[in-house]
Amino acid sequence: MDIFTSLWNNWSMYEKLSLTGIFVGMFLVILIATQVLTQNKKLILWFSLSLLSSALLTTLALWLLNIIFDITITSLFLFTPFVILCVNILSLGSSFGYYMRYFKSKGFNLISLQKEFLRDSFQLSIFLLLLFSSLSVFLSSTYLTFILATGTISILMVWINYALMYRIVR
Repeated sequence: MDIFTSLWNNWSMYEKLSLTGIFVGMFLVILIATQVLTQNKKLILWFSLSLLSSALLTTLALWLLNIIFDITITSLFLFTPFVILCVNILSLGSSFGYYMRYFKSKGFNLISLQKEFLRDSFQLSIFLLLLFSSLSVFLSSTYLTFILATGTISILMVWINYALMYRIVR
């Protein structure tokens, strides 16, 4: 936990408040928009658990990088939560869009949403794998570690989203 306390102690109050405000604001906006537009409690639960699990997974991964692999977590790694959040919103947004488009259709059920989300998860995983592997070819040292860690967490988050959806949305 030294990495987080040292990062936290080196930040100004403005940085602390703005970063906290951004994450809390995005979390609330996503959940409120989901509530207003879908009014489906399973989707709201899935979205909230997905966003919370991405925060926990990112924190755990950075902590493991520091403890197990003895990698110094620099300010570059502050971009990791933003990248993970963007990937998570992209992943959730695809299912949200599918739900909003087809939920009033005659043959719509949540099984079709699960099938579509599985297809989207494969496509997003392949895209992320190609993106992060192409970026890692030209990098070394801290930048390579950043790209590999962010890419691994991103792909893992896509499949955690699918596992959460499979369990919650039935």
